[in-house]
Amino acid sequence: MEAKKPSGGSLFIKSEDWMAVWIGALIIVLAIVIFKNDIMDLKKELVPTYNWATDGQVASRVSEWNSWIDGASKEA
Repeated sequence: MEAKKPSGGSLFIKSEDWMAVWIGALIIVLAIVIFKNDIMDLKKELVPTYNWATDGQVASRVSEWNSWIDGASKEA
């Protein structure tokens, strides 16, 4: 006996490849809905917390870094 192969519409539901397509489409649609309706705004939630250092700030810390490096090299 031959195994019965799915045909027609059931192929689009039961095939592993098509399931991946439907899940991917669902994720894309959800992302669009979330960002279009301002449910989640990454611009407000992902604010960088770093600041650029000026030359004067770096120069004022060099002596601290040198003393730390000297201490670390002596321990090694």
